[in-house]
Amino acid sequence: MNRILFKTSDRKLMLKHRGNRAQGMLEFSLALPIMVMLLFGIIEFALVFQAWLSIENIARQTVRYAVTGQYEHKYCSTENGWNWNSDSDDSEICKGDNANEEQERARLLSIQAMANSQKVALFDEPDLEQDEIGYINIVVCSDRNDDDDEGPDYNYTKPSGSTYSSCTDSGSPIEDAGAPGDQVYIAVDFNHPFLTPVLNKVWPMMHLRSYREGRVETFNAQKIGLIPDTGSEDLPESPAPDPVLEGTACDGIVVEGDWKTKKKDLKIKIKNNTGFDVYLDHAILDWSDHQIYMEELELDQSVKELKFDKTKIFTGDGTPEDDGLESPTPSDTLQHVKLQKNKTKEFKAKFQTDIEKAGTTNFNVILYFEHGCVLSLEAPDPDVDPTIPEVTVGPEGEIFYIGVEDPSAFLHVVWHTNEDGSVTVLATFSTTFNDNTYNYNDAPNHKHTSWGAKTHTFNKLEHSDHLRFDMKDANGITFFDAKVDYLYEDETTDPFTYYTGGVTKGDSKIYSGNDGMVKDVKTSLDENLKLPDCNQAILLLNSPKIYDNYVQDPNDPTYCPDWDFSVWFEITIDASAIPDEGFGYPSIASIHASPAKTSSSTLEVQPGADPSLPPYFDN
Repeated sequence: MNRILFKTSDRKLMLKHRGNRAQGMLEFSLALPIMVMLLFGIIEFALVFQAWLSIENIARQTVRYAVTGQYEHKYCSTENGWNWNSDSDDSEICKGDNANEEQERARLLSIQAMANSQKVALFDEPDLEQDEIGYINIVVCSDRNDDDDEGPDYNYTKPSGSTYSSCTDSGSPIEDAGAPGDQVYIAVDFNHPFLTPVLNKVWPMMHLRSYREGRVETFNAQKIGLIPDTGSEDLPESPAPDPVLEGTACDGIVVEGDWKTKKKDLKIKIKNNTGFDVYLDHAILDWSDHQIYMEELELDQSVKELKFDKTKIFTGDGTPEDDGLESPTPSDTLQHVKLQKNKTKEFKAKFQTDIEKAGTTNFNVILYFEHGCVLSLEAPDPDVDPTIPEVTVGPEGEIFYIGVEDPSAFLHVVWHTNEDGSVTVLATFSTTFNDNTYNYNDAPNHKHTSWGAKTHTFNKLEHSDHLRFDMKDANGITFFDAKVDYLYEDETTDPFTYYTGGVTKGDSKIYSGNDGMVKDVKTSLDENLKLPDCNQAILLLNSPKIYDNYVQDPNDPTYCPDWDFSVWFEITIDASAIPDEGFGYPSIASIHASPAKTSSSTLEVQPGADPSLPPYFDN
């Protein structure tokens, strides 16, 4: 047998190489789990992000469709004797003996079909329960109020962390697309599954949710089908538009430049790059600030004119009775305004009053073209005025809202988050705008001279006075919007009692959200009338007698040592109502008192620096 002899140096080298391989294997075995965890983490994050984008797109696209009032003709079925059959022409579609029921059913089915057509790459399965993986639910609800009572007919719950969206009528599930002028809500819930073997044992799924809302526009005589056909053997397909476009109907219809506002005009340019002539059928202008014009600023604002290039497609007389006062403002149908290929035309809206001066920015224009394109254009946020301080956003903060036309009047707003998660907002008028002094009595020098020639009585504080709070989340989206009543007279008691009407009585009104979102409401005059060591009978006629700087006369019958002369409103939003994004800030567009010490009872306000104008009572 031959023996192979190795030098000592060779043997050492082999042992060294063997040791290096073992060390490398050990290091790899230690690093492998970390690498696998990172890889699965990246994959899981990508899948969650993709699913979130998908349901966001479902809510966004569906609400855009829902507000237009459109429906697919194929959903005008023959059920209940409704007038539709394969031989009907468009003039008879959804216009039978039960036209309203036909159209509402067709709208709801069309909206649901639109939502289902937007589902992309979701691990969803049909007919699952709410607590199961892959469950997806799309809710269509509205604030319809056919009974003209204090609240909407249906109870809408928007989705949050562990709360799934719902729309109910007396506890029973229902879906409703709303009527013109109603708010329509689209909410999507999806239980996204986790795929990582270890993770899905501990955390099998994540509740993703998205919701959008919009105001239903005025319905028009002609409805345009936009929903991709999902197939049906029983109903004929709608005829394809002529010419047929590659891709979507709006490909080639582009916006040139930015929106332009000048004085009373709003303008935007539209160019046709489709390669053939297109025709505008009608347009809708939605300007959501019209409520501020009519109710807060007391302006008779209306749309006087809508034009596409030089063709008038809507003409109003500029009076409060004119149809253009309301929003949305629809043009006449079947205008048939030509937009030649490779040409640009301008859409223009003319208002009665100066929109630049009023500061309104919430415009949305929808243009309907005869070949099937529905172009929705939303005005961008305006450039920020560098002289206006940035608004604080967060669980606590402070804003001064200064009168635009009269900077001597202002509103001081502070807010903070309480231990239970609720948020309290306190808003105090400057005494240059309003205060809790009223009437006269027989004592000399009792006249409240700060009111000048105006007469300020207790009755005037009890009627009309209010403050509107628009509560924003951290992303600047409204989640609650309501007027808070200053003082309410309860005639059901003997003698009558006085207290704030909150958001449900007196001069209050809820625009968005519901009274269940409010935990508490207080006002300064309500608190004053609860003070124990004061003559309430006298104070219902005369406020405490004062000298300069609101110093009281202790010898006067009206003396009330703890009387607060400043006018303030305090509202506490319940923790359950705060969105997942967190509380942002209270937005206030105007202040109102009837009368006020200023020349106007209602003043538009905007954020500004601390005016430090005495006398001022900071509560």
